[in-house]
Amino acid sequence: ELHARTSAARLARACFYLVGVAQVACWLGVVTDNKLYHVYEEGLWGIAFTVLLGITVHTRRVIAVRDHPGEIGQARLLTAICPLISLYLAFLFTHDIPMYLRQWAADQAAGTKYNDLQSGMQALLQCDAVERSFAMWQEGLPWMTATFVPGPYIAILLLEASVRSEVAIHHGASPWPLLGWRAARPARRPSAEEDVVAAASSAS
Repeated sequence: ELHARTSAARLARACFYLVGVAQVACWLGVVTDNKLYHVYEEGLWGIAFTVLLGITVHTRRVIAVRDHPGEIGQARLLTAICPLISLYLAFLFTHDIPMYLRQWAADQAAGTKYNDLQSGMQALLQCDAVERSFAMWQEGLPWMTATFVPGPYIAILLLEASVRSEVAIHHGASPWPLLGWRAARPARRPSAEEDVVAAASSAS
């Protein structure tokens, strides 16, 4: 189990760097307006989360689930994460990547001239026109909605659930009851008066 967790941690760390490269590709796409960079970006996100899904499934199988509420909470947390990652990957590969490929192909067919880094940065610092047509951004509405509405809430929710689960394992605190975890109160420390009574009883 220890070896599996160590390997999972290393793979997860590698995914962190993949996401970093994906963000570089994202900003190159924004600055140059070349949609192919967004294809690279989304592909890297897809690779990273495919690996994370494998880690999550494997860890869920090998985790030592005993009667400790924290470990039960961790197992249920991993079970809840799996469908979320699967939905994200399905959306990524069926909507986002095809969308950017279509946009790049359309730009290529239209002979679009892409910005270099300097002119692209200058363009980002000014607004030459305001586009009010819904048709200009309706294709990006699904990912914008998913990213900026439920996305942050789900991320905070999972982070807090993970932290509370770790606290339950190491300190006996009550895990979050969000995923049906049973609350387990930590053992109460005896007061000074109770210590004295207990000591007197032992002596007698």
